[in-house]
Amino acid sequence: MRERAREEVKKILKEHHPQYVSEDVKKEINGVAQAAQRRVAVGGEETWDERCIESCDIFKDYETYYLYYHGMPMGSEHFYRIGVATASYPLGPWKKYSKNPILELGPEGSWDDQHVACAFIIKEGTDKYYM
Repeated sequence: MRERAREEVKKILKEHHPQYVSEDVKKEINGVAQAAQRRVAVGGEETWDERCIESCDIFKDYETYYLYYHGMPMGSEHFYRIGVATASYPLGPWKKYSKNPILELGPEGSWDDQHVACAFIIKEGTDKYYM
């Protein structure tokens, strides 16, 4: 049973359609994402993701895994931004994108001026991506 679930997780990570799977498999996918999240270090002092990295989503495209996450600086209750790290294997090692964050806060007074968080990627066809 557990081996079959692992194979199903691999298939889901490849195809990225978690809405079609059982709750057991969703737990397994969440476990992989949480394990991967623990392998991505928070940023250094005075960086945009120094305080935390959380709410990860893993997306596989061709032979690369992308781990999208939101982070927050120290001394702040707000100001989530979205970053990405890549790896060849779902559990890493993960390399953060050098130009993170990839999604910044909006201008003051806009709907997204305090948080951009919880990224989820959908691929449609061979070259169209949605976040």
